[in-house]
Amino acid sequence: MEIQQKLTPLHDAMFCESNPGPVKYAASRLGLCTPTVRLPLCEPGDASRAFIDEALKKTGLSG
Repeated sequence: MEIQQKLTPLHDAMFCESNPGPVKYAASRLGLCTPTVRLPLCEPGDASRAFIDEALKKTGLSG
């Protein structure tokens, strides 16, 4: 349960916009890929990026 509670902000962030945009952005922040998605999908907006960055910090995945 402790792990679930720690990951909840990240889970919420991954669905702040249509997938896979938030997931690809988060993976790019971890150095795993680029945040680019093909049309008709789009990359997350600035507010969503900030939300995702904050979630990564809360879970200890980003400094």
